[in-house]
Amino acid sequence: MAALRFFVSGSFQMVVGGTLGVSQSSISRVVRDVINALCRTARQFIKFPITDAESIRTKQKLFEIAGFPNAPSDEEDGFVNRKNFHSINTQVICDATQVTDLVARWPGSTHDSFILMNSGTGITFNEMDARWMVVG
Repeated sequence: MAALRFFVSGSFQMVVGGTLGVSQSSISRVVRDVINALCRTARQFIKFPITDAESIRTKQKLFEIAGFPNAPSDEEDGFVNRKNFHSINTQVICDATQVTDLVARWPGSTHDSFILMNSGTGITFNEMDARWMVVG
């Protein structure tokens, strides 16, 4: 649990240890052990589709789960971003404690401002009182 607390908090080992009543060196050992265990088992659970059949099956499953658009895509060029690698441009908006909006449907070549302005959150921002500001 100490390692999970460290991973999700984004805090320092000493702070996590202090919260749990555990020394920083103990947190360090636990985090190292958990990372090593994850690395040893990662290949069992993280696999990139290699064959055409695996790619087609992955695309079908993703679409069935979430209507994931064109993954992998026949329209590959649209997924090449400005840094010249393939991606999906994802908008994540959060407040101080939680994710309040998530949009992961646009190809990597799509401009951030387009995604925001075409999201429910962007439309809401345009209708809000001008005293509020989005920073990011």
